[in-house]
Amino acid sequence: MFQYLFDLEQARSALSHVIDAASDDEEALHGRPELGCQEVFAHASLTAWLEARGFRVTPSAPYKELRVNEALCGEYLTEIAALGNKVLLMDDQPSAAGTDMGNVSHNLPSLHSTFAITTVPDVPVHHSDFALASGSMETHLRQR
Repeated sequence: MFQYLFDLEQARSALSHVIDAASDDEEALHGRPELGCQEVFAHASLTAWLEARGFRVTPSAPYKELRVNEALCGEYLTEIAALGNKVLLMDDQPSAAGTDMGNVSHNLPSLHSTFAITTVPDVPVHHSDFALASGSMETHLRQR
């Protein structure tokens, strides 16, 4: 799939649309009609539909998939354990958020740590329920 961020503006409304690119090869294929893939067709259809309704669609720089550095993650795990905390090294569950950290991780060894600051089970970061929970006293007391 391709990942591009589109800023869609109409009066006071704003909307972001993200399509994910798993690799540089997929990113390079963006816009090539010979692909004939569903992602390109869906993108073109969505763009036409939005522009017909007065939105302006402006592509920005692509985001790449996050590449975590296992050695860096292992060192982070060791340091967190030395502070008396237990963390999960890797999570097999897909993330609910895209990030420009993916671009950075293709050029520098990287990790993207997240913290379980929630009072509701299975709420991912970058979710409105996560933001609400992170501001509660109950959440902060549970983290001790």
